[in-house]
Amino acid sequence: MTPPSNDPQGKPEPSDDPFRTSRPTKPYQSGVGPGHHPGKKLGSGKMVRQVWVIGILMLLQASLLLVAALMLVAYAVLIHFTMQAPPAGPGPTPPELWIVVAAAGVMGSLALVAGCAQFVSGIALLKMRGRKLGIVSLIVGLLACCTFYCAPTAIGLTVYGLIVLLNPETKLAFSLRAQGHSKEAVLNMFY
Repeated sequence: MTPPSNDPQGKPEPSDDPFRTSRPTKPYQSGVGPGHHPGKKLGSGKMVRQVWVIGILMLLQASLLLVAALMLVAYAVLIHFTMQAPPAGPGPTPPELWIVVAAAGVMGSLALVAGCAQFVSGIALLKMRGRKLGIVSLIVGLLACCTFYCAPTAIGLTVYGLIVLLNPETKLAFSLRAQGHSKEAVLNMFY
């Protein structure tokens, strides 16, 4: 039995219509989003499809930041213990070394904070959760610019991530996910 069509003459659609798409549409609940009607997609989903890419990139950036943080903290500890050794020549330890220890310690700490924040939010974004956490951790990730090691990737990821996460379709997708819809159901509502 064919479902009734929206044809004003009331003719049912033939099932052997060559112009009908062969791809099955995925049903979803009505009343899900603003202005939502059953059978309509909520949008193109171009930005929604990029959320998992942002999550993976945040995990990669977090791993780079954590490696940089470990190297900087190890460098600060090494210089500190080197300063504790008796000087080879006459005179006290130069005060510039304390500045190097402090600078490496601060840069390592900032990279550690940014790396941990991006790691946690990267995992949440892969599950289509934590949009606000993702936005905050992208901005906190700019602390990596102080290390100069991850500055280009941090700036690029922040710009790309904010474009995706501040998009209205993405915001709607995260609100649907927060209402209890599965990740797959939310993705199917867009494309």
